[in-house]
Amino acid sequence: MSLRRLPVRPNLDQLKHQAKDLFAAFRAGDPVAIAEFREHHPERIDLASAKLADAQLVLARSYQASSWTRLVQAVDLIDAIWDDNLETVRTLVTSNRHLLHEATLIRKDSNWGPPMTYAANLGVISINQMLNGLGAMDHRSALARAVLQAKSHRKNVATRCFGNPVPPDGALAGPAYTLSVEGTSFALGVGARVHDDAASCSRRRRRDRDRWAQSSGEACDSRTVRATRRRVSGHAYDGAAQRANRSSHRAPAAGSEASQPHV
Repeated sequence: MSLRRLPVRPNLDQLKHQAKDLFAAFRAGDPVAIAEFREHHPERIDLASAKLADAQLVLARSYQASSWTRLVQAVDLIDAIWDDNLETVRTLVTSNRHLLHEATLIRKDSNWGPPMTYAANLGVISINQMLNGLGAMDHRSALARAVLQAKSHRKNVATRCFGNPVPPDGALAGPAYTLSVEGTSFALGVGARVHDDAASCSRRRRRDRDRWAQSSGEACDSRTVRATRRRVSGHAYDGAAQRANRSSHRAPAAGSEASQPHV
């Protein structure tokens, strides 16, 4: 069965209701609930002896948490970060040091990362500083999220909150995609690379050309791909550069009326 995924800001009351609904469904013999118990409960539980605590454990493990307690800790930590509640965050991460380094949303496929990265998404500077002092290690991802969200307004935030890490590769991609002048300026100020190295460029161009060949409708054997590479080499990327150059000439000048936001 598919695993559940915590939202960016989970609600503990909703999770409690989910556990109660799962418990009731299991006791009623619902096949989906029975399958979930079989998959996520470490023991074979029969319908008559099941307790709410069993349903809470099953639900927690379906959210990829080790226990119901761990799931509740995740929700409490997230609420404290959103509320900028420094002391609650400190109490949670010192009582369970694993919280400092594990994904805040528990699931590993989330860009919100461990608590310091999660707080960087929200621009909560005081919590970033405190977590850094407690030994958080996710400096580069925290910096990348701060750049993306444009929450850090001064260059020295990187030093104060994230230990002045080297920006990760692709740190400029987020603010460039969202057209964030502040985020781009901040990324450049802390040393984000503008150009990829030659090997990365070569790999990307080769990949893009192969994709072009496959989308052209021709047979995608190796001979056709090589021929297509030769055909597009030397002018495909020049054409893209020319289009980008024309677009830049059409962009309104900084300070002009067209460049100002509507109020």
